[in-house]
Amino acid sequence: MLKRLFALVLASLAYAGADAQTSVIFTPSTQQACTAACVTAFTPPPPTVELANTPDAMTTKTTASISWTGKNVAAVWCRRDGFAPIKCPQPFTLGAASPLDVGSHRVDFYGGTDAAADTSKALASYVWVVQAPPIVVPPPVVTPPSATALAVLQPVGWEGNGVDGYTGKSVFGSDGIARLLVNADGTYTQRIKLGDPEMYGGNRAEFGWSGSQNMVHGVDYWWSFAFRPKPGEYHGNEPGTSDQVFFQIHQSSSTACCGPTFALMTSGNGNALAASRVYGASPKGSEEYPMFKGATNSRPADGAWSRFVVHIKFGPTAGVIQVWQNGALIIDRSGSAGAIGQSGESSYYTKIGFYKWNEDAAGYGLVKSRAADYSPLFFGQGADLKASADASTAGYK
Repeated sequence: MLKRLFALVLASLAYAGADAQTSVIFTPSTQQACTAACVTAFTPPPPTVELANTPDAMTTKTTASISWTGKNVAAVWCRRDGFAPIKCPQPFTLGAASPLDVGSHRVDFYGGTDAAADTSKALASYVWVVQAPPIVVPPPVVTPPSATALAVLQPVGWEGNGVDGYTGKSVFGSDGIARLLVNADGTYTQRIKLGDPEMYGGNRAEFGWSGSQNMVHGVDYWWSFAFRPKPGEYHGNEPGTSDQVFFQIHQSSSTACCGPTFALMTSGNGNALAASRVYGASPKGSEEYPMFKGATNSRPADGAWSRFVVHIKFGPTAGVIQVWQNGALIIDRSGSAGAIGQSGESSYYTKIGFYKWNEDAAGYGLVKSRAADYSPLFFGQGADLKASADASTAGYK
């Protein structure tokens, strides 16, 4: 009886062992221990790359040092922003030789061999945005009682792409393209595009000093700045497009006539430099549009700095409006300058940047954006500050 029971137990164990050999999924360690007698169904684990020390999603830092750990992969390759993959160093350092540009950046990590990357699938990716560093915004600048030289007029207000108010930071549209770019060299890139949100009657990308200047009649005011249109983002000779303001002296809207007190603009009709003014007639004044228009193709050339000096003395009879472009006097008017009823109490203030009042497709013409680089704006008051004005922008050539 005992012999028969022992035989049954042995038979049962043999059957269980045979069944186990055909159904067990082995790990890599058990696979190595598996003998020729066993049947192995083995699936290797997938390759992975884990990232550490990634930049913040929004950062002002123009460098990054990303650590990575590869598993179950012969070699790790990496790349930034669509560049060709490289055998990935540890860590993957970015921006050391040339700082990362302001805007969106992406890194991708791939598996592969020592000879080549397998770019069919990224094992890890990361996206972040480098923002321009904020600049310190000083208190509003109030016109001093006297001055002997021009000084930088620090930005106070901003209007553009639905943003009303300046924080010292760049402003980006929903398309990821900057409408205001605060550049490291102190210049600004300003841009409007067809479809941007309308602000105060048109598309704008302007700095403004409303409420902080209080300019009055009988005082000589001077401005200087440099302006460089972006190639491919400015109009040509396109009759029918609306004019493009790029600098203006504004006035209180409650006593406005019809346009800025003074404006520099470019005209698609002739691709020319032009200007307008408001003068006389208390309290609102009358408009002379244009008060000046240059020859065909006289607007500032794409990709080249044009330096402007503006001299205005507001007044009902003894006013002055003078403008120099690259050292040449192009506007020289005397008589009434500004509306007679406007003087002080925020009536006159500066705005610099783009304003397009006809912001439809016809108003833009063939090119659906306007973009340019601006130097800082210099401002002062005094009887003759022409030499100081010239010196302030002499380096922009």
